[in-house]
Amino acid sequence: MRYRLHRNSQKRIYVDQGIYFITTNTYQSFPYFSEDIFCELFEAELELCKKLKGFEVYGYKINPQHVHLLIQTGEKFDFSNVMGALKRNFSRDCNTLMNDGRFIRHSPKCGETPPKGDDSNRRLLDDDAFKIHVEKLNELHQQFINKYGQCHKFPPFKWQKSFHFHVVNNQRDFTNHLRYIDNQWIKHDLKENKFCYIGAALF
Repeated sequence: MRYRLHRNSQKRIYVDQGIYFITTNTYQSFPYFSEDIFCELFEAELELCKKLKGFEVYGYKINPQHVHLLIQTGEKFDFSNVMGALKRNFSRDCNTLMNDGRFIRHSPKCGETPPKGDDSNRRLLDDDAFKIHVEKLNELHQQFINKYGQCHKFPPFKWQKSFHFHVVNNQRDFTNHLRYIDNQWIKHDLKENKFCYIGAALF
């Protein structure tokens, strides 16, 4: 195991190709994910992030104010890299969706510094997976405009700083966290088990 003292004084444990249960919250617990469009956007961002960062997703549940993930990191990127990219890309694209902006940012000219928040996936602009991703973003944007027009109730999207994590130690621990994800809709008294993914067998 590798240990690093994170800047918020939370000790993060990095295990090579480790399995992690991660929870990340919206800023001040605003229920952005009560809106299905934002849930679909998160699923799209998660799928693209998998391709970029090379990790596996065994389960997730999108609740109104927070998201649970059960992931296994790959050889190149640790879970801090994964969550940083996922949260950053989702925040940017969610605010773009709400504010009628462009989902593809242009690369800076030679010698120029990319502006803050510039597209972190410019190198994939000619990749079929990224083109499909952008098509999905445009589709969701159109759904949002059709539903809300130019006026909506949502503040600019923000995540709560950092996230919570747990290193999964064994098969029993793994199964227990899958069950926990699968039962979230009951725990939070939701009407149905939407935007929940269980990608491994529950024994």
